[in-house]
Amino acid sequence: MQRYVKAIKLVCLLIVSPLLFGCSSLMQPSVPTDNNNEQAAKYNTQLGLAYLKRGDVERAKLKLTKALAQGPDLPEVYTAMAYFQTVTGNLDTAEGYYQKAVLLDPIKGETHNIYGGFLCMESRYQEAEQEYLKAISDPDYAAIGQAYENAGWCALAAKHQSKAVYYFDLAIKNDPKRAPLQKEIQRLRTTELL
Repeated sequence: MQRYVKAIKLVCLLIVSPLLFGCSSLMQPSVPTDNNNEQAAKYNTQLGLAYLKRGDVERAKLKLTKALAQGPDLPEVYTAMAYFQTVTGNLDTAEGYYQKAVLLDPIKGETHNIYGGFLCMESRYQEAEQEYLKAISDPDYAAIGQAYENAGWCALAAKHQSKAVYYFDLAIKNDPKRAPLQKEIQRLRTTELL
């Protein structure tokens, strides 16, 4: 069980930053070209995440707080602040930010996938599964294979092996790069027979 929770946490941490904004490097965000608040909010969000990645929590919080003031209607800003709160151990506060992000854009797959990871880490498996399924239902969401894989790891953490196999199979069908999951599927099918 502990192994699956660690795997879920690792997967979530590895995917959160790139999924939030699709930026190639959080350490060198692009500078806004005008005084547009939305653009400035996105810039400060990238900068805040870059500071967080470096371990500079104070600057990260300052930039993310500024981004919230500049872009109060941008779901990605709330998702970034939720991630910051998660990393710094403020889980109740983090959940509020995730919920606000989902409220602002209830269809956005990235937000649902990341929120699902948070819920799964909190052992709220059924709620997490619902978030993953919402991510998958977004027709514009490109990382469907990742959402299915996350749902599989979460099902495994909940000790639902057959459901995990189901989601891993779907992950591979939707993203052939996830073929290494075949080993986990084989292992799970073998243990089911015992």
